Amino acid sequence: MKFKGRAEFLTLEEFSQRFIERMVRHPDAVYLRDGLPVRRYAENVAHAYWIEALKQSVSPEDCADTDMSGWVK
Repeated sequence: MKFKGRAEFLTLEEFSQRFIERMVRHPDAVYLRDGLPVRRYAENVAHAYWIEALKQSVSPEDCADTDMSGWVK
């Protein structure tokens, strides 16, 4: 299954890679308040965001930014 977003077709694996990379590269995103590493969190939620991206045609980076806006300075 692939999703079309911003003139791209991304598999779950491609989407997840870009989503996770965006989160772990943020300078303020290392651990969540509960001590969970951001990489682990991103790996856990990437699939759910991929499904939403299918519906809304948004990029993995936009999804990551939206998620982080609630917990990163």
